[in-house]
Amino acid sequence: MGIFFLVLTGFDREISSNRDRAMEALRNIDDIQNKIDEANNKTAVAQNALGTAQSIAIQANDKAQQARNIAEGIQTVRGRMRCAQSLSVGSESQLAS
Repeated sequence: MGIFFLVLTGFDREISSNRDRAMEALRNIDDIQNKIDEANNKTAVAQNALGTAQSIAIQANDKAQQARNIAEGIQTVRGRMRCAQSLSVGSESQLAS
């Protein structure tokens, strides 16, 4: 009967220890859930910021393309004006001769 009592006493201690650890884990569930919620909120904020940054980058790219098109148009007009001016100067010098 002595060994049986020792086995039961050891088993009781193990059960008690496991119960204590389980209770501690249950107390930590709220903290763990709060950390998960906080991480999810930060992720949502970061995704929102990335979406905004992407939108701004697309708008900036569009504006840069518009500026490039305007600059190319100005160069084209300037080239035509030089060509016309040179033709005009050439005609005047022929008329003077």
